[in-house]
Amino acid sequence: FLFLPVIKSDSLPESQYISGEIRNFFDHKNEDASPGYYAVQFTNCNIKAELTATARVGVHRYTYHSSENASLIINLVHGLGNYSNLADANLTIDNDSIISGFRLIDEGVKTYFVAHFSAPILKTTLYDGTNYITNIKSLNGKSIKALLSFGKLNKPLIIRVGLSFCSIAGAERNIQTETPNEDFDYYRLQARACWNRQLSKIILKEGKKDDVIKFYTSLYHASLAPFEFSDADSNYLCADNTVRKSIGFKNYTFFSLWDTYRALNPLHTLINADRVNDMMQSMVVQAEYSKNNVMPMWSLASRNYSNMAGYSAATVIAEAYEKGFRGFDAQKRLLYIK
Repeated sequence: FLFLPVIKSDSLPESQYISGEIRNFFDHKNEDASPGYYAVQFTNCNIKAELTATARVGVHRYTYHSSENASLIINLVHGLGNYSNLADANLTIDNDSIISGFRLIDEGVKTYFVAHFSAPILKTTLYDGTNYITNIKSLNGKSIKALLSFGKLNKPLIIRVGLSFCSIAGAERNIQTETPNEDFDYYRLQARACWNRQLSKIILKEGKKDDVIKFYTSLYHASLAPFEFSDADSNYLCADNTVRKSIGFKNYTFFSLWDTYRALNPLHTLINADRVNDMMQSMVVQAEYSKNNVMPMWSLASRNYSNMAGYSAATVIAEAYEKGFRGFDAQKRLLYIK
């Protein structure tokens, strides 16, 4: 879900902002990036954008100049990779501080969001691909964009964006569970501590600075997938498009196994042993609810995409079993790898 902070000029129509004619510019020297945090100072509008996250909630902080009309563009058309194939979208203005909606892609995966704002929305303009509509409450379509205006702000705008593949209610529960207040710096420190714990699982005691940076950057990348797919209440989207509750395990998705079975999955058994059983059970459950009971080949949102050769899940599960991991349904494992 693409958010872009902008300064709204009274002399320009909303259409110019929503259409993409108004853009922000930045210089890489004005960026600050580390695990769990990103910040950039835009050079053309003097807005500072900062991002951090919990497991299921993105937390934004936008600092505007106090004399300007603080505004925000929301673009539900934009997507990356498989998520660029938009079939439908919705944006709903729930009240002056909460919006919600979804994006549905051609492959049938629907992603829901809820966003809480620390300042009231004073004006909304929604776009459906043809018409610009002011202060409408809800809009569906394949070209949904919006411009939200907050007026002059004397403190940063904090936005908490909860995500769910199950429901709007699930996205809201994720916000209430993981980000109950607007303390951006607390969530930033929490994310930093989480990444420190992960990256400290391997300690380099010597080495050139550049080599150490490369090593921990690689370890960071190796820790990005697979990722948790359950909501905070343990609900998750199954391969048959039903919502079920993960009982006794955390559900994971985004298994790119043709690329990872050689080295990344063996690494997980060494430094992420506490998560291996959950990963294996997630693979078994995906097979249980998918057509033909096929385990992940290249999976996203608990379903397979036929863009990788082989059946690498069999190798991954066999390795985990041989290394003594037993916290998953081994009988179903044998059924699904035959």
